[in-house]
Amino acid sequence: MKNLPLFLTVLINGSIIAQQPFIKEVELLGGMEVSAIEQDGFGLIHFLSEDSHYSFDGVELHIESTLAEDDKWKSIQPLGRAMTLATESGFLIIQDVDETDTIEFEIGIGKTFTLGNDSLLTILENGKVNLVVHSSSDIIDIEAPLDIGLTNAVISTSRFIFFATDRGLWYSSREFDKWNLIDHTKGKIINSIILKDDQSLWLGGHDGSISELQLNTFFIQPIHHCDNPVKKLIRADDRIFILNGDMVAEVQVNPAISSDSLFFWDQEGILDMFLDDERNLWAINSKKVYKASLHYSKWSKIPDAEIRAMGQQDGELYYGTDQGVFNDAISIEEPIFSANISSLAIEKNIKAYGTFNEGLFVVNSEYGSNNPIRVEGLDDNTVLAVAIVDSTRLLVTTLAGTHYINIDDQKISVSESLKGLDTYYILSIHSLDNGEILFGTDKRGLVIYNSEGIRSINVVDGISIGTVHSIADSEGSIYLTTSEAGLLIYNGEELSTVPCPHEVWSEYTSIIPVDNSEFLLVGSQEVALFDPSKGELLAFDEDIDLDQARAFNNNHVSIGNRVLFQQASEILCYHHSPQPYRRRSLTRLTAVEANLESVHLSQHSLEEDQNNLRFHFSGVLYRNPEKIIYQYILDGFDTEWRETKDRSVSYPHLPPGRYTFRVRSGHDHNLTDADEVNYAFEIKQIFYRTNWFRYLILFFSLGIGFLIWRKRIENKRIQERLELLQTRSRLMGLKAQINPHFLFNNFNTIIGLTEEDPERSVEFTEKLTDFYRMVIEQSDQELISIESEIELIDTYLELLSIRFDDSVTIVKQGKFEGYQIPPMTLQLLIENAVKHNKALSEEPLEILIIEEEEYLLVTHKKNPRPSIKGSLGVGLSNLRLRYQLLYHKEVIVIDDNQTFTVKLPRTNSRA
Repeated sequence: MKNLPLFLTVLINGSIIAQQPFIKEVELLGGMEVSAIEQDGFGLIHFLSEDSHYSFDGVELHIESTLAEDDKWKSIQPLGRAMTLATESGFLIIQDVDETDTIEFEIGIGKTFTLGNDSLLTILENGKVNLVVHSSSDIIDIEAPLDIGLTNAVISTSRFIFFATDRGLWYSSREFDKWNLIDHTKGKIINSIILKDDQSLWLGGHDGSISELQLNTFFIQPIHHCDNPVKKLIRADDRIFILNGDMVAEVQVNPAISSDSLFFWDQEGILDMFLDDERNLWAINSKKVYKASLHYSKWSKIPDAEIRAMGQQDGELYYGTDQGVFNDAISIEEPIFSANISSLAIEKNIKAYGTFNEGLFVVNSEYGSNNPIRVEGLDDNTVLAVAIVDSTRLLVTTLAGTHYINIDDQKISVSESLKGLDTYYILSIHSLDNGEILFGTDKRGLVIYNSEGIRSINVVDGISIGTVHSIADSEGSIYLTTSEAGLLIYNGEELSTVPCPHEVWSEYTSIIPVDNSEFLLVGSQEVALFDPSKGELLAFDEDIDLDQARAFNNNHVSIGNRVLFQQASEILCYHHSPQPYRRRSLTRLTAVEANLESVHLSQHSLEEDQNNLRFHFSGVLYRNPEKIIYQYILDGFDTEWRETKDRSVSYPHLPPGRYTFRVRSGHDHNLTDADEVNYAFEIKQIFYRTNWFRYLILFFSLGIGFLIWRKRIENKRIQERLELLQTRSRLMGLKAQINPHFLFNNFNTIIGLTEEDPERSVEFTEKLTDFYRMVIEQSDQELISIESEIELIDTYLELLSIRFDDSVTIVKQGKFEGYQIPPMTLQLLIENAVKHNKALSEEPLEILIIEEEEYLLVTHKKNPRPSIKGSLGVGLSNLRLRYQLLYHKEVIVIDDNQTFTVKLPRTNSRA
C-alpha cells in the first residue's frame, strides 16, 4: 500500500492506460431515467426512476410498482430476500416473497441502510434515525446525537456501526447507546465508506479525499486527493472502484506489475454504481445503464504487432511478437530484442526467446548479462516450443528434433538430443514430477517420453485426438486440450475423455491453472472457467466480445490472481476472485396460469376444469443470459426431465391428481445440482367422478333397488288385500242393497206408489235402477272422485225421500271437488244412519256432510230405533281398513250421547 499514492498521482496525471474493463450498455434498459440500483436476494436487479420501480433478470424488464404523481422514490435497499423502497412522502414498502408491508412515517424518508438480513436503518429528512426490524415489525427510535448531521452511508463491523455524515465520521455501539465522532473527520463531508479488510476502512470525502481508517487505533492515513468529490467506493477483490464526480475510476489495491494503473471509464454523467453477486459492476446515468464484467478486462496492445507469447519477471511484462520482444516497463513502442518470435520462456533469471528461422536466444541475468546469446548446435533454426526445466537446463523443440540446453556460467550449448521425436511437430512441453515429459504435437496426439523410450497416444475412446494444444496439471491431475477430442485427462497410464457440461467441447488452445481446482480455457470461440470437481463450465464469450480469429497455443502468463492471455489480436486479462461469487443461474417461478387466468403461487388446489396449466419461469444470470437452458418435469405426469430454452411451458388437459412442477436452469446440460424451484398442486376431481362417490352411488343404488323391490312386494300384497277388500266391499254393498229388508221395503214402496200414484211409482223404479247401475259401475274402482260419490248419494237421497216422505235430509257444506274417496263410502255411512235411527215426519233424520281442511265429516244426531243395536258392524271396520291401506291414515269415529260422527281423511292421491 505504500506505493499506492504514487500510482494514483502518476496515473491520474500521466498517460499510461494498461487495462480497460469490458463496459457494455444494456440496450434493453436504454432511455430509462434511473436514480438508484440494487439487487435482491433472488438475483434480480432493481431500478428506481422518479415514480416507477423496475426489476430486470437479464432478459426481461418488469414494472413492479408505480407511485402517485405527487410522490417520488427516495431509496431502495435489499433486506434478506425482501426489497425495501422508501418514498419522499414517508412510506416504507417492504416487498417480501408472499406479502408486502407498508410503514408510514410522519415525515419523508431521506435514505435507508441495511444492517444484516433483518434490520433496516431509516434516515428521515429531519435527520431522525429509526431501526426497522422486519421479522418482528418493530420500529425503534434511535437517539442519535443532535449534531450528527445527515447520514450519507452506513457500514457495520463486529464492534461498531459507522455513519458517514456531512459532519464527519461517527460511530456507535451496536446497541446505539454510545456515540463518538472521529476527531480527524470533524466538519468534513464523508460520502462513502467501505471495508478494505478486517482491519481498516476506506473513506471517500466530498472534498475528493480518499483515506484509510485503522479500526484498532482509529488512525487515519490519507491515500489520495482527487479533483472531484468521491461519491462512492466499491471494492471487488484487488480493485477499488471510485465514483469520482460523475465518472468511474478503477485502481489496483496491491499493484503487481508496472503497468497496473488507475484509469477512468469513458462514460460520463454516472449517478450511481453497484456490484452484483456475479461480480458485474453496474453504473447508471440519467439515460443509460452500463454493465461491466469484472472477470475480464482489456490489456494494452502493442501497435502493429502480432503477439505470440508472453512472460513476466519481477512485475515486468514481456511480449513476444513478430517484431521482437517488448517490455512494457521500458516501452511498448520499441522492442528490447528484434526478431520474429515464435515462443517465450521466462523464469527467475532466465529468459529464452524462440524465433522463426533465427534459432534460440537466452538471457541469463544471474551472470550479470542482459544481452541475448544465441544457442549454437541446434539442427534447425525454427523453434517451436521452449521450456525452462530448472536453473541450468532448457528443453527446446525445433522442426528437426528436441534438445536439452545446458546453461553453465556464460556458456549455453546443446547437451542432448531426444531420439525418436524428430518426426513430430511439437507445440507444447510439460514436465512431470516423475521425470516423464509430455509433448503435445500437431495432428499426432500426445507423445510421452521417459527413461524407457517414447510412446504416442492419438486415439481415445475411438476418437482421434488430433492436435494437443496445451497441457496443464493441478493437484496431480493432468489435463490436455485437443482439436478433435475436447478436453482429456491423463492418469499416468492412459488418456480418457472429460465429460462436457455443454453439448460439445470448444477447441481450446490454452489451458491455464488459476487455483488448485479450476482451469481457464482459452479458444477462438470461447473463453471459459472449468471446475473438474464440479463438472462446471462458465463461459464468458459474450462478456468479452470474442473475435473468432484463432488464438496462439499457450500464449498466456499468470500474475498473482490475474491471467493475461492472447485471443485473436488482443491481450485480455482474467481476474480470479478468491472470494465466492454466484456462478449459477438462480431459478424463479414467476407465474402460474390455469385456463389463461393467473393462479397465486400460494394456491395449491385447483378445480377439475382448471386443468390447462402454463408455468412461467426465468433463470437469473447476467453472464450470457440468452444461453440459459431450462430443464423441467411435472411429477405425477412426466417420467423424465425435459429441456427447453423457452421461459414458459404448457400442460393442457391434465387429469385430476396431485402434481409437482419442478424447473431448474443453467448454461450446462447437466443441471443435476442446479438451482431448482417447485410448485406442488392438486387438481381436484368433481365429487360425482370420484371413486368414493361411485361406490356410494353403487351402494345407494343397491339399497334403493332393494327398497323398491321390497316396496313392490309390499304393494303387491297391499293390492291383493285391497282387491280382496274391494271384492268383499262390493259383495257387501250389493248384499246390503239386495238384502230382504232393503228389497222388501223398496218393493213395498213401489206397490204402494203403484196403487196411489202410478207416475211416482215409475219414477221410483227408474231412480232405483239408476242407483244400482251407479253402484255396479263404481264397484270395480279403488277410488272415485268426490263429485261421483256426491252424485251417488244424491240419487240415493231421492230414493230415501220417496220411502220416508222427505223425513231424511242430507245437508252438504263445502265445495266437494278436487279429491277422491273409496266408492260408496258416504252411501255406506248414510245407509247405516238410516238403518239405526228413526226417520219420521215429526222426527226427521238430518245428516250433515261437512268439508274441513283435512277431513270430510259425516254426522247426525242420534235418535236410535228401539229394535236396532248400536253397531256399524263389519261395514265400518272394512272402511277403516281400506283407508289404512290406501292412505296410511286413520278414520276417526266420535260416538257420544247426542251425535254420531265419522271423520274421513282427505287426500288428493294414494300415499
